[in-house]
Amino acid sequence: MCTSEGDWGSIMHRVRLTGIVAIILFSSFAFAQGTIQANITGGGGGGKCTFEIRTGGVAEVDIRGNQGRVRPISGGPAQWVRLKCNQPLPMRPNNFKFKGIDGRGRQTLTRDPNSNNGIATILIQDNRGSMHGYTGDIMWNGGSGMWNGPGWDGGSGGGNNNGNWSKNIVPNCQRAIRNQVSGQYGGSVSFNGQPKVAQAASFVMVDGSGRVQAKNQWGNINYHCTMHPNGNVADSNINVTSGNLPGTPQPR
Repeated sequence: MCTSEGDWGSIMHRVRLTGIVAIILFSSFAFAQGTIQANITGGGGGGKCTFEIRTGGVAEVDIRGNQGRVRPISGGPAQWVRLKCNQPLPMRPNNFKFKGIDGRGRQTLTRDPNSNNGIATILIQDNRGSMHGYTGDIMWNGGSGMWNGPGWDGGSGGGNNNGNWSKNIVPNCQRAIRNQVSGQYGGSVSFNGQPKVAQAASFVMVDGSGRVQAKNQWGNINYHCTMHPNGNVADSNINVTSGNLPGTPQPR
């Protein structure tokens, strides 16, 4: 069977469109594959869940009952690898603990299920760009209540209050940065105007710049805070962009 040049053009056009649609669907899936059902094995004794995700940015992991959710906050997608438990996480677990097992960045328990409607929330922070695996454990000894609420959108205790953040978001962030500058350089910091403030999942991100002055040293910095909507600091860090402070990038 012969195919004309026009037919080949039509076929190749359809192939290209199919490829583009596949890429779009794959990308959407990578960012949207947020929930997972735990693999429950074992039983009695102390409770334990092990989670594993992949991300190259900042992401939030939620665990409740026998379910998990991962939400990318910034820097790229976040994907589930596994969630394995020996029993469902109760609403009010006794002696609840979290331990980060593996990953090149930081893992921080930001909300305990006892004060967060039965949901354990872990913040994953990776600033190297490429996708990397993170593994962590949550552990408890008995407890009471089992999750039987609505879906994640209606049942999260994450604190997303539609932008009605505490008025202390920026002051508390800048206080944390001052403390970091004082402890790290023995100096003070002057902030440049108002920082950028934006919601990211159930957190509020604060990004700004300033100038550090220490004894015989100075530096321009960018600073970042990950804040809870109630004004508490989840994490803060600074990046020296110029000057003679330790850690200042050197010209090549």
